[in-house]
Amino acid sequence: YGVPAMFFEPTLRTAALAVAWTGLMTTALNRFIETTALGKMKSAEASVILATEPLWASLFAALWLKEDFGANDYIGGALIV
Repeated sequence: YGVPAMFFEPTLRTAALAVAWTGLMTTALNRFIETTALGKMKSAEASVILATEPLWASLFAALWLKEDFGANDYIGGALIV
């Protein structure tokens, strides 16, 4: 099945909607907003934000999802900083 055909198959419609949502909202819209915002910043500031993105993701995972980290995670974070 291709994604367009999945919309017409009742048993696969939920999966097709999930694929469409993921592709359009969480990927395309995010990329558009991120590119627009970073285009209005100085290059040095934008590079720091992009370089520290994994650290922010880890911080939010720890705060909201109660994610546990091991020694490798802390070492990797220290190497980024």
